[in-house]
Amino acid sequence: MSPQRLHCRILAFASLLTVTASSVLEAGAASVNRQVLYAFTLTHDGSPESYDEAMAVACLQGIINRKSPELYVLSRKNTRPQYWLDILSKDGRWLQGRELRPLPDIAAVVKLAGKRLKGAVIWDPAVPASINVATTIAELKPALS
Repeated sequence: MSPQRLHCRILAFASLLTVTASSVLEAGAASVNRQVLYAFTLTHDGSPESYDEAMAVACLQGIINRKSPELYVLSRKNTRPQYWLDILSKDGRWLQGRELRPLPDIAAVVKLAGKRLKGAVIWDPAVPASINVATTIAELKPALS
């Protein structure tokens, strides 16, 4: 896939997420049950799309979890996130007693972020280091990169 085509896909994906986020009704902290821990499982199939998914979900996780843990990200390929979820959910631990509620797709993660999500920052795939700048700017906005 050419860098231009990948860049167009990333731009289209980010635009879709921004439009979706702006059209979602308020799903702020007041409407989230503090006893629920939402979980999203990354595809991790090695495709450019799965990389974009992982970057978007990482940014969303940072936005959603600013005040308290609401979103936990799991992986189909890497068992370590599940290992740590199991450890942290044991009696007397940080996530004890939390109901784990899976989210079916990235649109549901965007909906969970609601009005906390303010936009998108696009990086240049032809300049790999630009993703570092994009994620830093996204954290400050808060936005997706």
